[in-house]
Amino acid sequence: MRHIFVALLLALAVMSPSQIWASEELPTSKNKQLTYSVYLHISHKVVDGFGLVDSNGHVVLIGSEAYIVDTPWSAQDTETVPQWVKPQGFTLKGVVSTHFHEDRTAGIEYLNAKAIATYTPARNNKILQNAGKPLAANTFNTNNFWPVKAHIDVFYLGAGHAQDSVVVWLPEHKLLLT
Repeated sequence: MRHIFVALLLALAVMSPSQIWASEELPTSKNKQLTYSVYLHISHKVVDGFGLVDSNGHVVLIGSEAYIVDTPWSAQDTETVPQWVKPQGFTLKGVVSTHFHEDRTAGIEYLNAKAIATYTPARNNKILQNAGKPLAANTFNTNNFWPVKAHIDVFYLGAGHAQDSVVVWLPEHKLLLT
C-alpha cells in the first residue's frame, strides 16, 4: 500500500501543472479598482512548467483619456480593455509596455492596428524584433519618459525582472508600477 501511495505522489509531482490545467477553461479577464482613476487588469494563461499564471497590468484614467501600462496575456484579452474603457466615456490613447515578455506586449499588434499609440524602450523593441514579435509604434532611448506630462512617468533604472524592465511612476497616486 505504501508503494502505491509513493508512486501516486511521484506521478502527481512529475505531471506538469499545464497538464493539470489543460482541460480547464481560462478564467475571464477582470478589472479591479485601485484608486479613483487607476485600475488593475488581470489576465491568465497556462504556461508550460508553471500552470495557470495570472498577469497584472494597469489602466490609468486621466481626464477623458485612458492609458494602459502593460497589455494582457493575449490579443484577445487586450481587446477587452478598450471594450471596458469606451462605455465609461474614456478614449484609449496609449499603452506603455514595461518589458518584452508576452504578458506585457502580447496586445501590441492589436493596439497598433487600432491606431492606439504603443510605447516601449528602444531596447525592448530590439528584443521583440529579434524574437519576430510585433513592435511598439513608438520607442524612447532616454532613462526617463513622460507619455503624459505630470501624470505618467517612465524610468529605466537598469535591468530588473528583465534586461529591458522599466518602472512607471504615477505621482498623483503615489503608485510605482513594475
